[in-house]
Amino acid sequence: MISNPALAVLDVSINGLINLLEGVLDWRLTLSAMPRAGAPMKACPQIAVSLRGPVSAPRPTIDVAAFSSWLAARAINQQSKEAGRVGGSRAGAAAIAVVR
Repeated sequence: MISNPALAVLDVSINGLINLLEGVLDWRLTLSAMPRAGAPMKACPQIAVSLRGPVSAPRPTIDVAAFSSWLAARAINQQSKEAGRVGGSRAGAAAIAVVR
């Protein structure tokens, strides 16, 4: 049971296999943050860590492509909101000037 509500929005997933006959492993740990209620974006930031190769010396790989895409989409979302606020105030001022 998670007592801290801030931690309840995290999702950890572990998938993998170990081939004992060939002595290789293939593991993937994925960390995801679920969107908060009322969040403008429904996408989830995600980071994955993989271990692949021989059991004695697996190669670690960190995949941040999904996280980078989420950050870019978030930045675009925030910039479009800011542009809407600035553009909306200019349009309102222009409409008032035309009415006068």
